[in-house]
Amino acid sequence: MSSSLPRPSLRVLLVEDNATDALVVCDELAHAVEVAFVVEPATRLQAALALLAGAVFDVVLLDLSLPDCDGLDTFLRLRAAAPELPVVVLSH
Repeated sequence: MSSSLPRPSLRVLLVEDNATDALVVCDELAHAVEVAFVVEPATRLQAALALLAGAVFDVVLLDLSLPDCDGLDTFLRLRAAAPELPVVVLSH
């Protein structure tokens, strides 16, 4: 018997400049059974920082290599803007 209760949702800030990689992440999250993921994409760090200033997220999925920032600096700048927010670094 299936439950009629709505699935809890998590707001995800996906910071990824590669459209194919972003699509793969979104596709994988869409297959989740227990949780509905609401994904807000950003392709640049500045766009991500603007989104963080105006909305609440549960987690950030972060590519460290972006057009406007690269490497550890990307993580540090995001962490400074949202020190309590969990960050998962995407790598391949």
